[in-house]
Amino acid sequence: MLDLSRVSPEQRQAVLAPDGPLLIVAGPGCGKTLVLAAKIAYQVTWRQIPPTKILALTFATKAARELRGRLYCLLGDEGSRVDVSTFHAFGLRIARQWSDELGMGSGPPDVYGQREVNAVLREVATNLQIDLDRHELTELSTRLERLRLGGKRPVLERDDLQPIADAYEDILLRRSAVDCPSMLALPLQLFIAHPDVQRLCQDSYRVVLCDEFQDICASQYALLRSLAARHRNLVVVGDPQQTMYGWRGADTRFLDELRFDFPETRVMNLHQNFRSTRQIVDCANAISAALPDSRALWTDNPFGAAIRVHVATDEGAEAAFVVDEIERLVTGRIIDRLDEVAILYRTNWQASPFAVALRARGLPYSSTLRDIAKRDDGDLCSSRAGPQRDEEVACETDETAGVRLSTIHRAKGGEWRAVFVVGMEEGLLPHAR
Repeated sequence: MLDLSRVSPEQRQAVLAPDGPLLIVAGPGCGKTLVLAAKIAYQVTWRQIPPTKILALTFATKAARELRGRLYCLLGDEGSRVDVSTFHAFGLRIARQWSDELGMGSGPPDVYGQREVNAVLREVATNLQIDLDRHELTELSTRLERLRLGGKRPVLERDDLQPIADAYEDILLRRSAVDCPSMLALPLQLFIAHPDVQRLCQDSYRVVLCDEFQDICASQYALLRSLAARHRNLVVVGDPQQTMYGWRGADTRFLDELRFDFPETRVMNLHQNFRSTRQIVDCANAISAALPDSRALWTDNPFGAAIRVHVATDEGAEAAFVVDEIERLVTGRIIDRLDEVAILYRTNWQASPFAVALRARGLPYSSTLRDIAKRDDGDLCSSRAGPQRDEEVACETDETAGVRLSTIHRAKGGEWRAVFVVGMEEGLLPHAR
């Protein structure tokens, strides 16, 4: 049941905001998921909007799952009728429903993962006589994705990549297949070619909401703008200081474009942090003070333990120190379970020494890496198809209870009692790219 007495004044103001476009600028730990869920519950219980007429789009599967859980707690079975989806899942649903109109035939399109994508790229490279020894496949895939999703790229690079993108998409079309970028681009192509379909999708919803707005790309923003163009009930939650996916096309300019396309947009801010200690909030405020759009947060939480900085001689010594500290937390009963601890790093290749050290001490861990293999000598190595040193990848998660090993990007929104941020070196955090 929705109980607004349990939310802060700032949160209550956002929940009760009238119809029309609304931008909620929410700092980390400020309860944005709670506000989104409460906003939806308010629309259903007080505004009498059918839950099937509400669309909530999220950036990641984890966020969609969490929002569904919150809605079930607030609305019961009605909460499960709200259309909560990731952008990619929503786009794939449209592509499947209108596959014939998209030129892929009446059957459902095949979904290509990275292995199939790489095979098609190699085929395109062979046909166009592109030397893959000079153009690394992963980098080529990333550049093509940016181009296909409308990300900012130099004009000369767009001209250079366009024939490759055209040949690649032609193969996908002939094979009735979609990849992740297609799931975002195809709905927009469909709306342009078939305005009646666009109108049908617009009329299917009376309210559209978006989580992690600062991390969307051009195609995702265009989809939101199209879906909300008629009723203009668009609610987005984001924070320009938390933009983390620039290499995928995320850009804070969409916050400005929102206010240009929807000039009546209300802007509300959430400043109270409920997650972190006062020590951490004060440190975050000091670090972010020089950033554009800096906004100080505050908290009622206790001051908490001091933030510690440790300088190690190399990666092995760093891993040994971290594991020693984790054992100290356990023996001192400062933590109850190992899954209350996270080790965060910038790129996946940094996981190996920590995984080795944890296993040597008999401490279980969970990781976002699927392709770390164990050698006979007990060491860890990346498989030949695995991530390179400066590569960020997203893999399925091993749900084994234990210390969490994760990139900073994949850890977004997570909460742990003890966090070790490792590899804080010049050129790595932030990354030189």
